Amino acid sequence: MGLDLYLYRIESGANNYFSKESYDNMPPALRAKAVLVEKTFEDWDYDKLAQRFGIGPSAFHGCNGFRTSSDGTTWFLRSGEYYLGNDEEDEYTIETVEEVYGFDSTEIAYQRKGLNGFGWDIINGIGNSAYCDDKEKVRRLVLRGGLSQDFLDGWIDGETVFCAWW
Repeated sequence: MGLDLYLYRIESGANNYFSKESYDNMPPALRAKAVLVEKTFEDWDYDKLAQRFGIGPSAFHGCNGFRTSSDGTTWFLRSGEYYLGNDEEDEYTIETVEEVYGFDSTEIAYQRKGLNGFGWDIINGIGNSAYCDDKEKVRRLVLRGGLSQDFLDGWIDGETVFCAWW
């Protein structure tokens, strides 16, 4: 299993985003810089796909979607193989616009792996892919958990967040 550890400086912008429903769960440092923006999302039109292949649309929900093969066709992997030519993909996708909170981030520190058991206990409490602006947790990670001193050296109260991805 991979482990990537980041310290980000948060700025106003729209390169990263989180949903309006997630706002209350984001750390104050991130909420303070987040701006409300409209983002366009593209997804498969499950109803049209169901009509095309003669199956219920629920067969497509929650799937890994379609994958493109080397010969230029696209197929659905979950419930058998359903082929679409690449030239057909656009007619089976839809775009939706949603208001989300946007922010920009600059990487201040990075570490690949290297945490001990104590460090894993701390990041498990934070969560995978979650942002944390608790400097005390980062300090404990540095002092006892195997995290690089760069994370404390680069810390700016109210402007930086820690994030672990595994």
